[in-house]
Amino acid sequence: DAGVSAPKADRLDATNDGLHILGATAATNTLIDLSLQPGLPTGPCDPAGSKFTVTPGAPLALPGVTATAITGIDSTSDSSLAFVTYTGTGGVLPYYTPSTGTIANIPLLAATPTTPTTVAPIAPVAGVISSDNTTFYIGTTGDNAVHLIDRNTLTDDPAKTILPQLPGANGGFAAPDLIVQRPRNSIS
Repeated sequence: DAGVSAPKADRLDATNDGLHILGATAATNTLIDLSLQPGLPTGPCDPAGSKFTVTPGAPLALPGVTATAITGIDSTSDSSLAFVTYTGTGGVLPYYTPSTGTIANIPLLAATPTTPTTVAPIAPVAGVISSDNTTFYIGTTGDNAVHLIDRNTLTDDPAKTILPQLPGANGGFAAPDLIVQRPRNSIS
């Protein structure tokens, strides 16, 4: 709505339930939740043109993150969690719980078994949530790996980290910065 004035954001995302518009900005390393009040409309449209009320929450700091850019906000399909991806430093994956208005981090761990070339992840730059909402796949800088975040435990299992070894433009390996999820065909 062009008539709504709110804090600026680098990236936006809407939860599937339609109750939250989430924005994040690297300039202040914060996330903001623009809650739609009093919720979704019911019944026929009001001919008088009633409007939604937007109630911006206080900006929430992305703890432990020094972002140079916000690359995405990914909400689960059940609207219970949202993950923030970024470039910069921190080595953590911030996640937001809309129902409680709280933000926390998932530490990103080096892949195991470790090898002389395995290094710690620096930042989650891209991600996608599995269609069954059980796993959040993120590509990271530093280790140039794909980490699998367990939705139920909100942890990074280093034994499941994928090292795709994507060729870098100037040699070495590149960070997986575009990740998509394709549902598997059922096997009967």
